[in-house]
Amino acid sequence: MSGRLSHAVLAKLTDSEDATNTLSPLPPVLKNGLAAVATFGFLSFFSSLWLFCYLTYKFVVWHLYPPSDKRPTSPEPSSPTTSDVNGFLVPASHLCPQKDERWSPPKESFLEKLKRDPPNQFLMLIYNLLLADIQQAMAFLLNIAWLAKDSLDVNDPTCWAQGWFISTGDLASSVFISAIAVHTYLGVVRGYRLPTWIFYTVIASLWAFVYATGVLGVIITRNGEGVGGLYVRAGAWVSRAGQLQYRHTANTD
Repeated sequence: MSGRLSHAVLAKLTDSEDATNTLSPLPPVLKNGLAAVATFGFLSFFSSLWLFCYLTYKFVVWHLYPPSDKRPTSPEPSSPTTSDVNGFLVPASHLCPQKDERWSPPKESFLEKLKRDPPNQFLMLIYNLLLADIQQAMAFLLNIAWLAKDSLDVNDPTCWAQGWFISTGDLASSVFISAIAVHTYLGVVRGYRLPTWIFYTVIASLWAFVYATGVLGVIITRNGEGVGGLYVRAGAWVSRAGQLQYRHTANTD
């Protein structure tokens, strides 16, 4: 009887028409798989986030305290400045206090320094790729919610958030990997460097493309109205898990 019940449950798991609905409880093979994915998603998220914050800190420090601003001050003149007073040369310092004429760096705001000396373009592409990886890792990190609930609930806001981060994170990672490849080709093969304003315009356009694609999907489909939602449970992995578990059940029967 247990074999027949397992067969019925597993048949439901492999049913493509039912693969987008809520799944509760989680089958053991899927639970183990989600635990592994959540673990590596956790490691990926926090390592990428740490590196992203570290690079942000270095960017700010480099532009607030650049090495060029730490030049030593020039020495005092070897002889004092003099003034002619009634035919006598008198040191000017005896007449009134003198201003310190030692060299001092010009006062610039952070944005002015950033405009005068922009960061390395290749490093900025890596910086944006990290931001894309953080979103991608967040999607897999959210599997912790399903493990805690022992179910995949398509009506839970976590399901929608996970679908959003997967779609935008995957696309953003691919877009910026392609941008790094094109930038490397232009710099290494062609010896061409994009002007700063064009470079940042391209980056802004790439992010606009990524998020516009995600938003258009929600708008056009009305968030998946009539088909159970735009971001729901994906049946491919569950179907494979069901097939593996079914083979094990069939062998034991």
